[in-house]
Amino acid sequence: SLSKDSFIGGFFTSRGHDGRMNRVAGADGVIRLDGKSKIGFHFITSYSKLPGETGTAGDAGIGGDYGTAAAAEYHIKTRKHWFRIGVRNISKHFQTDTGYLGRKGVTGIPMSYWLSIYPKSDFLKRIEYGLVTQQTYDHESQKWETFNYTGFEFYFPRQTWIWFGGNLKSEVFAGRWFNRTDFGFGIFSQLFKQFYFDITLNSGHRVYY
Repeated sequence: SLSKDSFIGGFFTSRGHDGRMNRVAGADGVIRLDGKSKIGFHFITSYSKLPGETGTAGDAGIGGDYGTAAAAEYHIKTRKHWFRIGVRNISKHFQTDTGYLGRKGVTGIPMSYWLSIYPKSDFLKRIEYGLVTQQTYDHESQKWETFNYTGFEFYFPRQTWIWFGGNLKSEVFAGRWFNRTDFGFGIFSQLFKQFYFDITLNSGHRVYY
């Protein structure tokens, strides 16, 4: 642990069963720059062997595989503004048997910005405008997929809020590119302690796997 809420840590895991081996080691941390901003990061490397593999890694594919997962993000937050930008990469051969890994062989560039407006009103407490984008490169298919959301949120008394927005997005699956653009609207309200309602409407493209 460093000063304030900054820290740098490390970890190592090893798991083997039925001739299979997986070792993962890495470091992560958060560096607080000031009261409003910080940088977070991690770097993880893995080594995996399947049953029957011998020799050292790189010997005609019979010695197991090394992989890496790395990311870095910058955050800044004030009463009216919240901004984040970063980069992430998970290599094709990265593997962890002690955790869940949804996807690998991708590089992503996420960015988010939220603006908060506080009207001088007892009825409308806060307005938020958001822009969230992530560009992801799938190395196997050599294709880009995109996620670009923009929308508004309106906050009222009794934990009531209304939102609407649109998302220009795509997905790469099995080497193919799919359009997944959609638009949505929602309202949530906690009318009483024992009763609330939550309504969401979406319209757009879907992928039937």
